[in-house]
Amino acid sequence: MLSIEQQWYLVSVLGYALPIGLTVLVMRLKRPRNLVLRGVAGIGVAWIASVAFTIWPYNPVGEAYTEAKFGSEYAFNRFDNNTIASMMLGGWILPLLTVGAIYGGRSIWRRTSLGRS
Repeated sequence: MLSIEQQWYLVSVLGYALPIGLTVLVMRLKRPRNLVLRGVAGIGVAWIASVAFTIWPYNPVGEAYTEAKFGSEYAFNRFDNNTIASMMLGGWILPLLTVGAIYGGRSIWRRTSLGRS
């Protein structure tokens, strides 16, 4: 069993890895064939997953970690409905940057001799 500090580090890393991984996964799918629609779908899927991740694993583990580290009076200062609201408002930014990196890398690949065989 992981300690609460290890759980917190794992959840913190997954908070970044999940939206990036889901966006890359959706972008690698064959359907829809339109790259813009695939990008929008990737952003949407990652955004919804990020909000769900914030509601269920991130907030409870964060509350437990701050309660263990700082005491019960500070446990709910950072992990409340405001965390979810901020993810709903800004949770699309990391997937958008991932889609931009994929499009940029693909464009560079095609324009250089790396993409030509």
